[in-house]
Amino acid sequence: MKQTTIIAMLASLLFSGVATACQHNVATIPAQDYAGNAFNTSAAPSPDTKDRKKQAGKDEVIDTREYQVKDFDHIDCGTIANIYFTQGNETRVVAKLHHGNLDLLEVSTHNGCLKLRTADLGLPTKRFSIGKRNRAYVGDLDGKHSEQQEVDLYITAPSLRKLEMSGVCTFSAEHLNVPKLDIVMAGVNQVKLSDVTCNETNMMISGVSSMDATITGDQIHLVNTGSGNTTIHFKGAKAEIANSGVGVLAAKVDCKTLRAVNSGVAQMILKGTADDTDIDNSGMGRINTKGLNNY
Repeated sequence: MKQTTIIAMLASLLFSGVATACQHNVATIPAQDYAGNAFNTSAAPSPDTKDRKKQAGKDEVIDTREYQVKDFDHIDCGTIANIYFTQGNETRVVAKLHHGNLDLLEVSTHNGCLKLRTADLGLPTKRFSIGKRNRAYVGDLDGKHSEQQEVDLYITAPSLRKLEMSGVCTFSAEHLNVPKLDIVMAGVNQVKLSDVTCNETNMMISGVSSMDATITGDQIHLVNTGSGNTTIHFKGAKAEIANSGVGVLAAKVDCKTLRAVNSGVAQMILKGTADDTDIDNSGMGRINTKGLNNY
């Protein structure tokens, strides 16, 4: 028998002898999505976690977990997640895993702040992408033992005062009614706010971040220094917008006072109506006001 054949047979026996399987039961947790509709977080248990991941479809849930948290009105996200926020009477955080390992997600509350972090398990992040869903690859940097990390977080709380995003996140909320909301974006993020009522909204946007928001209230202050695209629909008394970033910032307003400064290389598009306007374009970009105050 040839030496190469013997080596191949020994290697086959060695790898088959060290193969293992692990049990992993998944609990069923009833919950609601960010729009208030019931969703199914159940997943059938399988004798092998790796097999379940291989069999999982694009949107199939392979694991769920509900976290015990204290009351909060501040969310600080520094991890990889798709967040769906619902304003409701209860306080609840439920994770639905599509790919990866929920042990990589750390959830804690301190002084009214919900902190979302990536656990240090010795698995460096190899690469990530942002789009319809956030997906990151964790594991060896050579990619040979990396796996995809994709988790949806369904968060419910009576109010939201502040949102900080420094990770690779998407955040969605609708029908939100709060007196004041501060938003700070500094990572690779996407935020979508629909039908928000807020007296005072403050936004600080940097990094590779995108915003799409529809807000009714007394005033909005927006400062953009990032490289993403921002779209704002605002109805209220006063809108102040400062842009020194890259990309496109589009604002459609129905307000009494509009202050807009464009000092970057980005394009600013202003539409709608404003009784009193103060517009300054001192950067390399341009401000398009063709759709503003066209009575």
